[in-house]
Amino acid sequence: MAPSAPVLETTSICRPDSCHASATASAGSTRRRRASCSISRRTVARGTAFGAPRRIPFLAGAAVAGKLTDTGGRVTISYARPGVYRLKATRADSVRSPLLTVCVDPIGAPSCTSGDKSSPEVELLSSGGSGGYASDRFTSRTVELSWQGDDGTGSGVAAYDVDARETGAAASSAASPWRSLLRATKKVSTRFRGASGRRYEFRVTAIDRAGNRRSATGRDLLIPVDDRDRSLIRFSRGWKRLQRQGAWGRFVVRSTRRGASARLRFRGRRLALIGRRLPQGGKLRVTIDGGSRTIRLRGVARHRRVLLTSKRLGSGLHRVRLVAAGGGPVELDAVAVQPR
Repeated sequence: MAPSAPVLETTSICRPDSCHASATASAGSTRRRRASCSISRRTVARGTAFGAPRRIPFLAGAAVAGKLTDTGGRVTISYARPGVYRLKATRADSVRSPLLTVCVDPIGAPSCTSGDKSSPEVELLSSGGSGGYASDRFTSRTVELSWQGDDGTGSGVAAYDVDARETGAAASSAASPWRSLLRATKKVSTRFRGASGRRYEFRVTAIDRAGNRRSATGRDLLIPVDDRDRSLIRFSRGWKRLQRQGAWGRFVVRSTRRGASARLRFRGRRLALIGRRLPQGGKLRVTIDGGSRTIRLRGVARHRRVLLTSKRLGSGLHRVRLVAAGGGPVELDAVAVQPR
């Protein structure tokens, strides 16, 4: 016959979110303040608040926390400090019991929080918080942010704070102050709409039930400028605007006319052209501050690809001229300017 387990009442573990402390004493009463922990269908752990004994039923003669249970299968254990305690019962002729977790908290404290001194883990997932160009993963200035937290054996994640700030040359300083997007939320995702040509940084903070906090910050995310933004890009005759669902802003400009041009001016350290190669694509001549190079836009058609990234530029105003150099159609979708 297989040996029996020392735990008499149940094999369920007392989870932190099922434990609580309650005050039953009244003025002039001789009854002690008591704490209880409910497990599944039966109560297996009873006792007083921290600093006083706690009674837990097991099989007779089982060793629990260095003490033996009496003939009634009970043992009295005193806790000098609040915290989360994990107990197991052992007896030579029996199987060791499942783990029993007991929370001991001061009266009035949130359950199972007094012993939690560690901060939860938190991370921004691979969405808007992973940085780069917004066009790498999205088709508009509205991007999705998502995150996750884990408090391990602590009191559990209670809420999140989510913030954003503008960085780079467009900001009033190297980095503007953090702006709140969400406060004390239980959500694990949200949407954020950035301004065209701006760069952003995102931060999420996880707060557990004991008030411990930890923050994670994502990489900078740059919002490209759409081809329809006339304040930055001006096109000559010979370009045609086409609606494309997979494009940045749902539109592209295409030219089949040799010599068709576009001009833009910007302040920043680097320029990226975003568009699509075409199976019969032609050539595009790119001139930045007087230096020219020609790129061939022939290849597998895929929207929102980075066609060209300039070398690092100096400070000040930069002038760019794009010219269709023949050999087939050329297509542009957006430009991205890195502030620094």
